[in-house]
Amino acid sequence: MAGSWQAAKRAVESHFTDKCRVTEFTEEETSWGETRFSAVQGKEMTCRLVEEGDGSDIEGLLAYGQWEGVLLYPTENHIAAGSQVEVTKPDGREVIFFTTGETLSYSTHKETVLTRKCPF
Repeated sequence: MAGSWQAAKRAVESHFTDKCRVTEFTEEETSWGETRFSAVQGKEMTCRLVEEGDGSDIEGLLAYGQWEGVLLYPTENHIAAGSQVEVTKPDGREVIFFTTGETLSYSTHKETVLTRKCPF
């Protein structure tokens, strides 16, 4: 029975055709009491980005494009909430998203929701 979920895991991971690099941000306090964030570069991993929507939003006089997506990645990796995720698609296109919540864990893979916002 243990082999069946491992076969399912391999089947799911065979669809991970994208590459992603994760940057986590940690909060640290300086000796003079200032709080600042520092970036910790994570490792590269295979993943699958499922992009959703091509919405837009207006803030003041600026129009923004807003995209959401779901990132599927191997169970042995971890992505913290608020991390920056740089995804490279098989065609070479690169997109940058940020995680918006906690990760869902399954026996075959993990999933996290992503968002991206940029001016037109």
